[in-house]
Amino acid sequence: MADDLVEAIAVQVDGKILIGGRFHNLQGVSQAYLARLNTDGTVDFGFEPFPDGAVRSIAIQADGKIIVSGDFNAIGSQHVIE
Repeated sequence: MADDLVEAIAVQVDGKILIGGRFHNLQGVSQAYLARLNTDGTVDFGFEPFPDGAVRSIAIQADGKIIVSGDFNAIGSQHVIE
């Protein structure tokens, strides 16, 4: 479970679930704002986006690329366009 609000959910073609929101911990593990769950519900630790603020919505394009929006300025080392 997340320690704060989950505001967005999207399911990938492979059945993995993306969740975004205001949380900082997920299933007792430090995982802030955006996470991916495996098909069995465990955290996918290979998914490491690291946004610096809350994620409000998630969309998955037909080509599998993930689009997120929210209250952040960067994801990992990539700065976003305002």
